[in-house]
Amino acid sequence: RVLLPELERGVTEAILKFIYTDTLEADLQLTFDVFCELGLFQITALQERCEFVLAANLDSDCVSVVLEGALRVNSEFLRDRC
Repeated sequence: RVLLPELERGVTEAILKFIYTDTLEADLQLTFDVFCELGLFQITALQERCEFVLAANLDSDCVSVVLEGALRVNSEFLRDRC
């Protein structure tokens, strides 16, 4: 059993599911939460998938939050799209 107390259960489950199945089944909030925690794991393919999902769904309601996340994890791709 591995304990990652700083991660929400949904984030941990989404990351593990991606590792084992190469799929990301998450709403935008969970996708954002996973994206912001990826620095701990350095899973480039998952980071890229999250970036594309978030960029494709940018709108005026979420752009500032997504930009903040992009800056936090040094995502040039997502930062440039915001």
